[in-house]
Amino acid sequence: MPDLPTSIIIAGAAAASKDVVVKLLGPTADYLGESIRDLVQKSRENISRILKRAAEKCNEELDKPGQVNPRVLKHICDEGRFVEDALTTEYFAGIMAAARTEDGKDDSALPIVNLIKGLSSDQLRLHFVFYGKIAQHGSEIENADLLWTNTVVEISVDELLQAMKLDGSDGESRLLLAAQGLIDEGLLSAESESVTRNWMSEYPLIIDDEDGRRMALVPTKRGARLLLQALGLKGLSPGLIVVVNLEGSISEEILRDVARIEDFRMCNRPVGHEGLTRTIAQARKDLDGRIDELESRLGDCELELDSLSDRLDDLEGTEADDSD
Repeated sequence: MPDLPTSIIIAGAAAASKDVVVKLLGPTADYLGESIRDLVQKSRENISRILKRAAEKCNEELDKPGQVNPRVLKHICDEGRFVEDALTTEYFAGIMAAARTEDGKDDSALPIVNLIKGLSSDQLRLHFVFYGKIAQHGSEIENADLLWTNTVVEISVDELLQAMKLDGSDGESRLLLAAQGLIDEGLLSAESESVTRNWMSEYPLIIDDEDGRRMALVPTKRGARLLLQALGLKGLSPGLIVVVNLEGSISEEILRDVARIEDFRMCNRPVGHEGLTRTIAQARKDLDGRIDELESRLGDCELELDSLSDRLDDLEGTEADDSD
């Protein structure tokens, strides 16, 4: 039996014109269906996919005694019944697998469940692509601690759009909104030098130079932990992201999207006051250049005004001669 809010929604849909409901909701109208039975069936299918993937992520741990805390299960099922996106399914399944304990009393996964509930599919896909690429390039990182103190990740904007399946004129806007949303949640960080360097740009998170257009972002421990939990792991240091194996923990289809990105680089960034000083100096240099350009253009305008004034004086003198 659906809960009260769901029943109210179904009742409201029944009172509205069917054509209006279909036009408004599109395929989502299937959730309202012809009856409560259809809604329950669709919800069961979505939850079933989460449970199946969670069991697969447990691997051999599934044969050991254990259970998922009821509160964690409830919150996952409440949201999961409306989840059809494959990647979101993977995240909820990973959280469920990581939440399985011997006595089922551990409900520490609740904040993570609520975090995922608040993220859009674009944000989840950007999160997975970003940290998935770091995991795949983990062998290039000698010291994982440098990820949080000395590394900026640059990824081709075009390849990011393809991996995230963001087509059309609003694709780049959605990418930027997803990036800013992850920054607001502490799952990514803005690369301060790039933002300062591009502070007058419409898109300060994007570097546009001779090497092409790239999004510059910095990984965070919070973001790395979320990926580990999406893989069904828990209690691990975020630095272990450089040694985890994504294959087998995430569907091959999703991994293929990550593999599409080839223009991926992890760069050292300035650390401490010296780096900040260079950043400020570069910003001041850019600003001085803009000011010089504006002063030059202002000088040209003054010359044109002087020229027009001289021509006006000549015309007035000519008119005076003609009147005589």
